[in-house]
Amino acid sequence: MREYALQHRAQPTQAEEVLWQIVKGKKLDSFKFRRQHIIDRYIADLVCLQQKLVIEIDGLIHQLPDVAANDKQRTERLEELGFTVLRFTNEQVINEPEQTLHQILSAINNQVAKASNSDLSPSPREGKEMGFSDYMGAFAVTVDGAKAHIDRFAAQHDDYNKIMVQILADRFVEAFAECLHQQVRTQYWGYAAGEQLSNEELIEVKYKGIRPAPGYPACPDHTEKLKLFALLRATENIGIELTESLAMNPPASVCGWYFAHPGSHYFGLGTIQKDQVEDYAQRKGMPLAEVERWLSPVLGYRPE
Repeated sequence: MREYALQHRAQPTQAEEVLWQIVKGKKLDSFKFRRQHIIDRYIADLVCLQQKLVIEIDGLIHQLPDVAANDKQRTERLEELGFTVLRFTNEQVINEPEQTLHQILSAINNQVAKASNSDLSPSPREGKEMGFSDYMGAFAVTVDGAKAHIDRFAAQHDDYNKIMVQILADRFVEAFAECLHQQVRTQYWGYAAGEQLSNEELIEVKYKGIRPAPGYPACPDHTEKLKLFALLRATENIGIELTESLAMNPPASVCGWYFAHPGSHYFGLGTIQKDQVEDYAQRKGMPLAEVERWLSPVLGYRPE
């Protein structure tokens, strides 16, 4: 008969209470954590089943050889079950709560990325059985001619009509991006040729595939526009230019990528830690300080 570690638990320790307040905070409130949750034959101090993340708090007793060996065996078993295990000492949780939070956020971000990569990478046999062909691509759209009207109204000190033209141009380009995406799905790539969606369903993104854009939560790095513009020759073909801050000119412009896979979905990257930024900078071939500058809104640490 399986023996569960169901020993009686006394009142939570100070470290357990501090950690519980950390995971219940605003930065983690979208992820549900459970305390003293049974997994296999163990009781996890904290677990987020949604992201398969286990958090353990180790007191001084865990430094004893026998206990440390049991901890290692416990971690290996949880990892076999698909969980990621984070371990903190009592002192870390109590004295370094912000660092503890950052490590938890980093682990969650890694789990989200792992799940996304899994969704987007079926085997050829799985793809065939699911009845789809996988595509990815890029797009850029703009509204031509609005600037002349904006400048004219500005010269006339007609702020109302100037703002109205800017608003209409922004709305038109967003509508054009939506229309082009629909044509890609139903005609150019044709993976959803039979799509029949109402306006409400389009607004709720009921269609297959996504079109994320540089600078948005899933990809906060605006420098990716440089590759996208080079690929599409967006400046030569439709006149969109990038400013020094990598904003688009005309402002009523939209660019991004198309993912056709039915498992693709929007997500927020969240905050990222220095080890992630260092790895990213190396893969992009950019100086660390430059990458940190572009990613400053989502850094989970203070650059040196």
